[in-house]
Order: sequence, then C-alpha cells, then structure tokens
Amino acid sequence: MMEHHVRVMRGYLGAVMEAAGIAGPDDIKFETRGDFFTVAGTGVEVALGGSADKPCWIVREVYDIADLRDGGYRTVVETIEECPIQFDAKAAKLAAMRAVSRKIDLALEDAA
Repeated sequence: MMEHHVRVMRGYLGAVMEAAGIAGPDDIKFETRGDFFTVAGTGVEVALGGSADKPCWIVREVYDIADLRDGGYRTVVETIEECPIQFDAKAAKLAAMRAVSRKIDLALEDAA
C-alpha cells in the first residue's frame, strides 16, 4: 500500500517541480532510511508520517541558520503542512509552491 503512495508521490513531485521550472524528475530522491523525498536544491522535503492507521504526508522545509550562541550553523526543520496520505497531489503542490517561494526569496535577497 505505501509503495503505491510513494510511486504516486514521486510522479506528482516530478511533474509539479518540472512544471514550475524548479527541478526535473531526476532531482527527486526518496530517502528510504527516513521515508522522505528530497528535491535537489530546494530545501523542501515530503515525508511519510502519522500513525499506521492514519498515515500522512508531511511537507517541510529544511534550512541552516547561524548558531549565534555556539557558532557554526544548525539545521531547522519547519513543517509546512500535514496532508492525509490520499491527498498526494495536494502535498506535491504545496511542496512546489514552497520551492517557488523560496527561489523568489533568494532572488530578492541577491538583488538587494
């Protein structure tokens, strides 16, 4: 059952990221050790989560920020939204929208 949802999500992520000009299907990887998809260069992940009786997709953004106390950087994981497992398309769309938003934010920072 979960293999079906993983295949569907891979297809949706490939389609929406390519349509948005963010990444191609080859840039989408499924990390089996953590049960999540990464989209190269975006900081966006889509993870399997929830419980056995209520599985879900967790759309999240992962980025590093400066650690002002200890120095260096620390990784922050921000949950964007959790979607029931059957809402594969919604989760993929949210991931693409966040990736586009992040790309725009970076372009504005570079232009400033």
